[in-house]
Order: sequence, then C-alpha cells, then structure tokens
Amino acid sequence: MHVMSRCRSCGHANREESTFCTRCGIRLAEIPAAGLIRCGVLAQEEAFEVSQRTTLVGRDKSNDIVLDDEHASSRHALISFAGDVFWIEDLNSRNGTFVNGEQIRERRILHEGYLIKIGNAILKFVLR
Repeated sequence: MHVMSRCRSCGHANREESTFCTRCGIRLAEIPAAGLIRCGVLAQEEAFEVSQRTTLVGRDKSNDIVLDDEHASSRHALISFAGDVFWIEDLNSRNGTFVNGEQIRERRILHEGYLIKIGNAILKFVLR
C-alpha cells in the first residue's frame, strides 16, 4: 500500500515520494512563509500574511488582503506561489499595479524586498 500526499492546489492524491502533482503539475512542497508590510510616510505599518497558493488583494471585503483605499479596485491583484516562486499579477484594475515603480502588464516574479503599489498603498514583499 502506498502512502498518499494530497496536492494543496487541486486536492489530487499523489504518492508520498512525488515532487510534483500528477494532475496539475504544481510542486508539492510547502509554501514558504511570506508577507506584505504596508509602509510609507502617512501609512501606519501593517503586516499581511501571504500563506496560501493564491492570495487576492483589493478593496472588497471578500479578498484575502483587504485594502481600505478608494484607489484600489475591488479585486485588484493576485499573488500566487507556483514553480518555487511567488508571482504577482494585476487583475485589470482601474489604476494598475506597480512593482518597484514600474506598472506591470503581465505576471511578474516577486523577490524579497520588492515594493508593490496598489492604489495609494505601498507594500513591501518579505520572506519570513
């Protein structure tokens, strides 16, 4: 009898020795501890956890990270973990998503210390 390991992304049962899910291809390793720290001159420092395979960011209360900012869209950006790296993508927001001062047009890899601007919020990406 084989011991099975469930994929955190699609729920498929894989053999314990598997490195990748045989259904969706996602790496079966644990998601590294990461977060966003809200910073800026006028902002009160606030920390948000990024602990899921996908993390929605925006103004709407249904998001994983809620920004109380009228310049952020309801569903503004998506942070995901795939292929051993974190990614960020804009979800067709009204004011765009910026990484290190550059507006992103497609999915972008996030590295430790990168600054993300969503609406008026400046968020620093950190690995813990």
